[in-house]
Amino acid sequence: MIDDTTLYAVLAPFAAAVVAPFLTRWFKHNAAWLLAIVPALIFLHFTGFVEPVSKGESFVAAKAWAPSYGVNFSVYVDGLSTLFALLISGIGTFIILYAGGYLKGHPQQGRFFSFLLMFMGSMLGLVLGNMGRHAEAEVLKREGRYDDAARDRARDADRERQRQNAQRRVRE
Repeated sequence: MIDDTTLYAVLAPFAAAVVAPFLTRWFKHNAAWLLAIVPALIFLHFTGFVEPVSKGESFVAAKAWAPSYGVNFSVYVDGLSTLFALLISGIGTFIILYAGGYLKGHPQQGRFFSFLLMFMGSMLGLVLGNMGRHAEAEVLKREGRYDDAARDRARDADRERQRQNAQRRVRE
C-alpha cells in the first residue's frame, strides 16, 4: 500500500488546469514555467517507484470516494503504469514549456494550457486507474469491513449456482 500522495499526483494536473488561465493572464507566456512545475513534480514522484517496480512489486492507493455506493478512487502502480506515468509527465513538462514560447502573445494561451493539463491528467488517470476489485478490498480492509470468510462463502455460493444452472441446461 502507498500513501495518498500518488492520488494527489493524479489529480494535480486538473488543479493546475483550473489556475492556468489566471496565471497566463498575470504572467503572460512566463506562466508556462510555473505550470511546468506540476508535471515535473509528478515525474519526480513516479521516479521513486522505478526501483521497487523493477523488482516486480506493485502498489495500490485507494480512497473511499462515495462509500454508500461502493465507489472508490484508486490507482494501481506497477512497472507498465510507472513507465507510462513517467512518459506522460516528462514529455508533458517539455510540451508546456515549448507551448509557452510558441504561443507567446496568443489570447487563448491560458485556455490551451488548461486543455493540455486536463489531457495529461486524463492520461495519468487512464494508465494508473485501478478498475479491479483489489483496490476495493484494500479500502475495505483498512476500514475493517473486509471479511475473507464472507468473500469465500459468496464465491462458493456463486460457483454452486453456476453448477446447478449447468446441470439444469444439460437436463433440458
